[in-house]
Amino acid sequence: PCHPAVLSAAAPLALAFAIGIAGAGSAVAVAPESATGAAGHTGSVSVLGLEFRGDRTPFEYASSLDSGALWCSGAISVAEARLALPDGARLLEMRVWGTDDLASHGLRVSLLESCLPNLLPAATPVNTVLGQLESVASPLHYNQVLTLDPAPVVDSRDCTYWVRAQFAPLCAGGGSLAVRKVRVRYQR
Repeated sequence: PCHPAVLSAAAPLALAFAIGIAGAGSAVAVAPESATGAAGHTGSVSVLGLEFRGDRTPFEYASSLDSGALWCSGAISVAEARLALPDGARLLEMRVWGTDDLASHGLRVSLLESCLPNLLPAATPVNTVLGQLESVASPLHYNQVLTLDPAPVVDSRDCTYWVRAQFAPLCAGGGSLAVRKVRVRYQR
């Protein structure tokens, strides 16, 4: 335990550092920033293909550690990945990196919102597709961007957000149709 005189002598110094006083008589204006960041901040959330999981089981897949890509190899052709987006952020765009060497089918990636009000009894979730990209007629390795206009606002209290990759039916083409990375850019 500290002696009360030592504690009381140290308290003004600790308080001075906490409020941003730099030296004798000079003060530094420090704008408080919450855990979610300063207003007007632009950021992003990314998921690698390796982070996707099947929307049902059994989801059979293969992946590449070099590129982070994932592709399906069984009968289940839909995979999803959760996005940890900050509450109140405006979603600006979704960018998808992938592989498409399959002329008959494109990789479809959707940005989804699922809301379930915080009331009893809980109703059925309301699922909304906020945006969607398809790689039809893309070269082997590609990236595409979708601007979200109007920009949806994140409600992390009642809603969750994720991306869904839809490969060719019955995973036709295997590694010829793969998701490598998805990034969602936002502003708050």
